[in-house]
Amino acid sequence: MGSQSKVYPTDIFFGKEKEERIFASNGFERVEYAFDEFCSQLVDVHVKQGVRIHSLRVCAEEGPAHIKFSSAASVLKVFHGNEFGMLLTVQYEKRKYTVWLPAACAKFHFDQSQRISAPEDSFLPCHWEVDSGIQLHLFLSGMPGERAIVPFVIIEDACEEFVGEITSLNSVERRVYRKTDWFYASKPSDIWTYLVNGSLYDPRGHKDLKKRFKCQQCAFAWWSYFGFLYQETGKKLYDIIQNVIAYSVVLDLSPKGEWGHGFWTDEIETHARFHLDGIHLLISQYEKTGESLWIEAAERGMTFVSEHLMEQLDDGSLWFLHDTNEHMDKHAHFHSVLFGKSPGNSLCLNTHVQALTVVNRLSHVIPQETRYAEWSDKGLRALQRVLEHQPAEALYKIFIVMWMKSRKKPRSKVEVVAHAVKVRSIRKVFWALRRQYPRLVYPGGWIDRDLTISCFSENYQVTNLKDFLTLYHQMPLPWLLPYIKNNFVVLRKFLFQFGLTNALESSPY
Repeated sequence: MGSQSKVYPTDIFFGKEKEERIFASNGFERVEYAFDEFCSQLVDVHVKQGVRIHSLRVCAEEGPAHIKFSSAASVLKVFHGNEFGMLLTVQYEKRKYTVWLPAACAKFHFDQSQRISAPEDSFLPCHWEVDSGIQLHLFLSGMPGERAIVPFVIIEDACEEFVGEITSLNSVERRVYRKTDWFYASKPSDIWTYLVNGSLYDPRGHKDLKKRFKCQQCAFAWWSYFGFLYQETGKKLYDIIQNVIAYSVVLDLSPKGEWGHGFWTDEIETHARFHLDGIHLLISQYEKTGESLWIEAAERGMTFVSEHLMEQLDDGSLWFLHDTNEHMDKHAHFHSVLFGKSPGNSLCLNTHVQALTVVNRLSHVIPQETRYAEWSDKGLRALQRVLEHQPAEALYKIFIVMWMKSRKKPRSKVEVVAHAVKVRSIRKVFWALRRQYPRLVYPGGWIDRDLTISCFSENYQVTNLKDFLTLYHQMPLPWLLPYIKNNFVVLRKFLFQFGLTNALESSPY
C-alpha cells in the first residue's frame, strides 16, 4: 500500500485552531490546539519571557502517510549545529522571533497511564525545509497507536539574544554530567530526550515491562542542572527551562497529590524515591520564585506520602515506605514485623532518609505547619532505633569475613561454577541469619539497603552515604555521624576493590 499525502494549511508556528486552555497561573499557560482528530499541539506559554514550548502530536491511523506542515513566517537567518539542531531567525507580522528546532522528533506509543512503550526503534523520518519558506515533512507508518511528537520552541527575540545563548556554548555547558543510567547530559539540548509531550520521562525501559514513566527524579536532576548552568553563565534560557521543567512536574501531579510510576509492574504504583524528588523540586521552585503554587503542590504531594507511604511503629515513631507495592508484601524474602511494622515494609533506608530531608525542608519553609516538625522527630527516632538494633554481633562478624572472601572474582570456568555455588550457599545462610537476628548495620560499617528484599546491596552504599550526608547537613545529629564515618571507610574499601568507575556506576541514585 502506498502512503497517503496530507497537507495541514494551518501555520505550524503561529496558527491557532480550536484553542483549549488546560492551566493558567502567574504568567504561565498550557493550551492545546486541535487541528483535527489526528493532529494537535500542546503549547506551554511563558508570557513574561515571551517563550512558547510546542509539542506537535500527529498520528496516521489510516495507514502510511506523508504529512506536511508549513509556516508563513519569513526566514531571516538559519543556524545548524550538532549541539542544538537547527535555529531560525524569523519575522512574522513585523515581529522577530527565534525558533529552536531540536533534533528530537520521534515516534511513541503511549498506554492509558501515559507511559511510553520503549521499543528499540523510535526513529521518525522527518525533516525541516527552510530554503523557500518553512515546511515540515513527517513520514508515519500508520501503525495503530503510533504517535509522532515534534518539539520546537518559539521565542520573542527582537535583538537575537537567544541565538547567541543557544549556539555558543562554553566548556561548562559542554561538560558531561551523569547519574548512572537515568541522567546523562553532554549538552543542554539533551533535555529533549527526556521532555516528551510536556512531561519529563525516565529514559530507561525496564527489561521486562519496556515502558518509560514520568519521572520526577529525572526532572529534579535536570532542574538542578539548568540551575547550575544559569548560575555559571547567566543565560536567561536556562532560567526559563528550569521553569519549563517545574511546570511539567506540577501539572503531572494528580489532585490527590500522586505521581504514578509503574516501572516494575504493569499496574501503576508510586515509587517514593521519585515522588519525594518531585516534592524537593517543588520546594526549590518555591524558594526560587516565592509563588504559592509550588509550596501548595509540595504540601499536596506530602499529604499523599503521609496517607500512603508512612506507617507508625510500635513505639509511636514513623517509618516511610519504599513504594505503594509494600502494602501488598509480594517481594520480600521473609516476613518480618520487627518494631511493629507491617510485613510488607522492607525498612528501606534510603527512602526513609530521603523522606526526612523533605519534611525537614517543609518544616523550615512552612514553620507554622507543625506536623512536619513532628513527622521529622518521629522519623528520626525510628531511624536511630533501626540503626542501633545490632543483635548477634559475633555471628555477623564471622559472616562478614565469609562474604568478603566470596567477593574474589573467579578466574577459570571451574572456579566460576564453584564460586556460584559458594555465593548461593552464603546467601542462604545470610537470609536465615537475618530472619533470626534482623539488622541493617553490620560489623565494620556496612549498611544494607533494607531488611527483607536485598542481600548485601553493594550498589546502594554510595546512595546510603549520600542520603546520610544530606540529612546530616540539614541536622548535624551526633548519633548519625559514626554511621557516616564507618560507612565511608567501607565505601573506600569498595572503591579500591572494584575501581572508582564501576563502584559509582553501580549506584542507582
